[in-house]
Amino acid sequence: MVRIGYNSITLDEDTMNKLKEAQNRGNFKTIPETIRSLLSSSQPELLHKFHLLMSCVDSEKDPFSYLMLEIDATEKQVLAVFDLMDYTEKKIRAGKKIGHHTFETKIYKIFPKHHGDYHLAESIVGILGEQGRWVEVYKYMKKDGMNLR
Repeated sequence: MVRIGYNSITLDEDTMNKLKEAQNRGNFKTIPETIRSLLSSSQPELLHKFHLLMSCVDSEKDPFSYLMLEIDATEKQVLAVFDLMDYTEKKIRAGKKIGHHTFETKIYKIFPKHHGDYHLAESIVGILGEQGRWVEVYKYMKKDGMNLR
């Protein structure tokens, strides 16, 4: 777990092992120093996680990135969420129905470890909608019965 002030982010075991190896190799004292050393190597998933981590030092600043870090999302999964949001928005604008259950099923395909966790789909739509992104999807899903604020 990486703790910054009162916020903490849990990283998967593989990522933590890579951080520890780099820290030992380079005699680094802090996590940011260690992460910077890893960025100089060719490890794109760690680079992606670092960018997410740095963008969400405060979960209030970037709650979507914080959520993606929390569930250990890959860059491919994050991009798939954006594609799904775009797809859903196009369907809504075309007047085609896409219920929140269908949307949730598509989220489960992106995040198979979270199959059945409808709260994840609600969080994604809710957070993005509150950030002013895909507002049409937010309003549509809320009206369709998705439990959003």
